[in-house]
Amino acid sequence: MYDPVLPDRSTFRKLLGSMIAFGAVVGLIFPPFAYVVLGSAKALGPPFWAMCIAAGLLVGGVNYLLFHVVVSRNIRRIAGAMTHVVDKVQGFEDGGNECGPDCLLDVTSNDAVGEVEVAFNQMAEAVARRVGHDAQIAGFLRRMSDSVELETVARELLVSSASACGAAAGLLYVDKGAQYELAASLAVDETDDLPRILDVDHGLAHHAVSTGQLVCIRPALQRMEWFTMSAGIGQLRPSFLALLPLRSEQRSVGLAILAADVDELPQEQRAVLEALRDQGGPYLQNAVLHGKLKALAAVDELTGVLNRRFGLRRLEEEFSRSMRHGLPLSVMMLDVDHFKRFNDDFGHDAGDEVLRRVAQAMEGSARSADVVCRYGGEEFLLVAAGTGSRDAGAVAHRLRRLVETTVVPFDGKQLSVTISAGIASWPIVTASTPRELITAADEALYEAKRRGRNCVCTAGRADVELTEDSGEVPTRPRTTLTIERSLA
Repeated sequence: MYDPVLPDRSTFRKLLGSMIAFGAVVGLIFPPFAYVVLGSAKALGPPFWAMCIAAGLLVGGVNYLLFHVVVSRNIRRIAGAMTHVVDKVQGFEDGGNECGPDCLLDVTSNDAVGEVEVAFNQMAEAVARRVGHDAQIAGFLRRMSDSVELETVARELLVSSASACGAAAGLLYVDKGAQYELAASLAVDETDDLPRILDVDHGLAHHAVSTGQLVCIRPALQRMEWFTMSAGIGQLRPSFLALLPLRSEQRSVGLAILAADVDELPQEQRAVLEALRDQGGPYLQNAVLHGKLKALAAVDELTGVLNRRFGLRRLEEEFSRSMRHGLPLSVMMLDVDHFKRFNDDFGHDAGDEVLRRVAQAMEGSARSADVVCRYGGEEFLLVAAGTGSRDAGAVAHRLRRLVETTVVPFDGKQLSVTISAGIASWPIVTASTPRELITAADEALYEAKRRGRNCVCTAGRADVELTEDSGEVPTRPRTTLTIERSLA
């Protein structure tokens, strides 16, 4: 830190000495000059010499005092303003208010002093902009370090970028490896027309991500008058677009598209966006990698579906949501019949291939909102939110038939297996925890095993049973297990 220790030398003392010496020199020169001009011998007399020297010293001293009063006061005013700027900058760095109009000097003259005052004001404004820029970036980085979740990081990065350039709306796409996918939006209606995948192989988007440079677009001047954005108040035609590539390790990892109602970006706003480009990119890349690691940690390596830990976590979330909103929830436990004997007869590699095929069949039969996981060994769990007992039974029968008719080619053989399933549906099963719902589904699965396998059993209370010919047979409420072998 700079140590403000003043030296012993004084500019004003030097000025005083110079003024007095100048006065003495003038006093010594004046008598001979007066003698030549006036032709009087008295001009060379001691009294006149003494008077001239005294007058020269007096004029030098008065000039010094006048300079000290007039110029020194302005210098001290400028110095005080500089100290004020330093205090303001320090306060801004510590979270205080930024340097505003109170940091500027009134320009009092049109001479060198006025030029110094103008130069000081320009310096103060530049310092304030720079400190504000650094504080804005520092605040952004602090917020970025609070999370590694892609949704949070992408949202914060988009909001910060939009704020930096005064954009009213924006989109942020992230490089997921094979394509740029939409990760966050700001003040844009996410309708079916909004592209979830961004083509960065052509056009201005390609130029931005390939060069890493900020690309500014004025649709009206670049034959893009057709460009509109779907906002909450209707279709908008932005007058300015900024394509901001987000960089990490010398490559683009994302692209922010910002829409603003301006003609051009000021240089300081460009500087902030470029800093966000370089400093926000690594956070975005880390969030993407974190998401990939989470996905890998959640997936069963053999079958490609969720593992037990993450499947149960999703079940807890869906069970809590069903309890809050009173929506039905069905849990389906499936087991490959005689799997141990199958492994003994054909080998574990064949058994692994069967498990993969069963997992694929489950994912193909499930809805996008359903949760499929490998519960353990040859057991699978399917969680169907918002699905009652009847619909869950239909899914289970469709899956049972699909597995039964699927041929698994392995080592020159055509192999096949069957599955059994047990279903428990809330609120028919009065479970108070997800574990109780799983237990009820497990009991239904064991009942299906006892009934001969390759069938579906439903736990709890049923008002309608589905028969072989899809006819509906009304029954009285009961609390037994319902067995169904097929659903036409």
